[in-house]
Amino acid sequence: MRWDLSESVLLDDIRRRFAALHGVAPEFQVLEGRETTASEVFPIFANWVGKIRLPEYLILKVFKSGWQNSAEHELFVRNVLDQEMNRPPMAQLLQSGYTREGQAYFLMVDLTQSHHTVNFETIDAAMGFDHCLAVCKSLAGLHAAFWNSGVLLHDRFIAKQAGPLRFYQALAATDVMSDVQEVVEIMVSTLHAAGSELAPEEVVFVRRLTKRWPNLWLNRIAESHHLTLIHGDAHPGNVFWPSNEEADAQIVFVDWETTKRSVGACEVAYFLIDANCSLLRSQLLLSYFNELYALGVTGYTREMCEYDYELGMLAMIFVTISRKQYKWAGEIIRLAMQSDIAKMVM
Repeated sequence: MRWDLSESVLLDDIRRRFAALHGVAPEFQVLEGRETTASEVFPIFANWVGKIRLPEYLILKVFKSGWQNSAEHELFVRNVLDQEMNRPPMAQLLQSGYTREGQAYFLMVDLTQSHHTVNFETIDAAMGFDHCLAVCKSLAGLHAAFWNSGVLLHDRFIAKQAGPLRFYQALAATDVMSDVQEVVEIMVSTLHAAGSELAPEEVVFVRRLTKRWPNLWLNRIAESHHLTLIHGDAHPGNVFWPSNEEADAQIVFVDWETTKRSVGACEVAYFLIDANCSLLRSQLLLSYFNELYALGVTGYTREMCEYDYELGMLAMIFVTISRKQYKWAGEIIRLAMQSDIAKMVM
């Protein structure tokens, strides 16, 4: 059931908090909301009184019951990024708290007034490349800021059993094995159903990958070398590109509930494959690597970056098969079978 903002006293509570802080409170006009998996999202127009210079277009995000931990995790991430980065790639948060019903909420600046989203299925190749390039550089900025950082040791950044959709976040051997077992159970039915979408040799590749993945991943993350903080769900729907060309305009990522410690180039693979830009990998990954180097990352070679990207590509095979996106999975499998890492699977 959708949450009814009109029957809530939340807006009155928010206005009172602004009045206590600024001496005046805005009048709110609430527009039609939308529902996501974790929350209700309401665009709001704020009519500020007097000389208050705060944004007029806002977003009120009210987390559903059971998602309080996600809200608390994002607030923790915001605090860490504010301390470690000059300009974190996040939407400005004006207020946060809890409704009287106990649901967490964020009041943020509405990015649609200054930024835009991108449908990579409808834009031309050149524009797609430019947008992907901007994301790769922005991810490099995030990753470089936390490369081998002590902050990563905080328990909040260590994923437990991540599940098939977050395969490249699990770090403990027991959690990696649990994830694999879950995938094995899923594949009993999904690979049979995928028979018309996947070639026999592709099915064989996936079965062998399931057996090889634990060693591939655990060998990579052994001793925690070259790990960083990743957004955790950097697909195109969670990215806003600036709509103007001002020098200080930057990309903004939303939904930081799954931010964890992991391998940076795996996140690049996650984005590029989801954006259907993986064929441009060579140039884009090089730009990502060069940006890391320019921002002070050392001891991490281009070959290591390529290998990490291919690990991320393998993880995306599990993601797409778990979602029963067999045609898409087949495309990724064929790319993986042509990559250098394929010999370690076969």
